[in-house]
Amino acid sequence: MSEIDYTPAQSPFDGQTLETAFQSVREEILKLRPEEVVPVNLDILAAVTTAAGVIPELKALRPRMAAELPQLDQAAIDKLAQYAMAASFAHTAHLVATRPQDHVRAIYDEATQMRDVLVTDANALAKRGLIPADALVPLKGSIGFKNVQADLQMLVHVFKAHWTAISGKCAVTETELERANKLVSWLIQAVGLKEQGPAAVAQSLDERNRAFTLFTRAYGEARRAVSFLRWNSADVDTIIPSLYAGRGGRKKDDSAPTAETGPTVPSDVPNTASNGALPAAPITNGASNASLTSPGGPFMA
Repeated sequence: MSEIDYTPAQSPFDGQTLETAFQSVREEILKLRPEEVVPVNLDILAAVTTAAGVIPELKALRPRMAAELPQLDQAAIDKLAQYAMAASFAHTAHLVATRPQDHVRAIYDEATQMRDVLVTDANALAKRGLIPADALVPLKGSIGFKNVQADLQMLVHVFKAHWTAISGKCAVTETELERANKLVSWLIQAVGLKEQGPAAVAQSLDERNRAFTLFTRAYGEARRAVSFLRWNSADVDTIIPSLYAGRGGRKKDDSAPTAETGPTVPSDVPNTASNGALPAAPITNGASNASLTSPGGPFMA
């Protein structure tokens, strides 16, 4: 039976991953002024999935946008999928930065046990005169990541330096010493991550908020454009549903401007939004929130 090819036939990113999409717009992300950045206030992964479903419809309307809405920020709409992927990557990176460091504790516990075993064997070898006793004087103790890492590194060095004399005369094996070496490397990395943790979390949070801002800004621009082009069709929420629809909780003040629609005005009174380019259109809030999906999956051309 022939294998099924799950690779999309066409992709707007030509095989780009979430990370490469993020890196490609990172300069834009960093250029945002602090006052422009908005905090994440919805489920990013759900929003990205919604965006993936509307992109084919936006491409179908793209010629009309170019012809009828010359002042539209068309570059932002063209990069909507890229912004969505970047937001998804930044969100995942933030989750990784804030995840519990349970694996670090496991490394520390194993390294501590290995240190204690090697210290016991080293003391026995020193009493027999097979290794110099003063080599064990600098041991720092088994409390603390840095102490355990330093002791384990020194013990491995002592055993290897005198291996010819002690080989076969103690329970320590070369395999154990190699394992201890790996634990030293992992502890050094763990200590570095532990010390840099707060800064890394703050940076990942800032980058996530910035990527989210670019994504929702582009999505809002696209939604306003569709609202204008489909003014009389009452299908805006079917083509490009609000990212904030169906969130529940307290009913939002309809008079307050949102990132997607701009100021609300009576449907029979044209106004301008998005730098005067688009008149506000009535949004059919009762329409289905289901996103239109492409048969080939998200971000299909």
